[in-house]
Amino acid sequence: MTLSLDIIIPTYNRPDTLAGLVRALQSQCDSRTGIIVVCQGKSGATENLPAGITTLRLSRPNLPRARNTGLTASSNDIVLFLDDDVEPLPGLVEAHCSCYD
Repeated sequence: MTLSLDIIIPTYNRPDTLAGLVRALQSQCDSRTGIIVVCQGKSGATENLPAGITTLRLSRPNLPRARNTGLTASSNDIVLFLDDDVEPLPGLVEAHCSCYD
């Protein structure tokens, strides 16, 4: 059985690091992987994101609510929550998914 994965990234006023993170993750993703960004800050924070990213917005910053909003929007088997300032190593997505084999 092959599981699908959603990566959920709550973000707050870090458009530059967010865009770099999403690009790095996209290179590790396949058709079974989605990326959901929950923006809690400035409205332009998601303007530089690549196509194919699900973006959601919260009116007030609240990390638990952002995580729950992303989780509610997720439709895949498993999720991976990441902060918006991480620098993912190559193989992160594959390593996470392998934990469920």
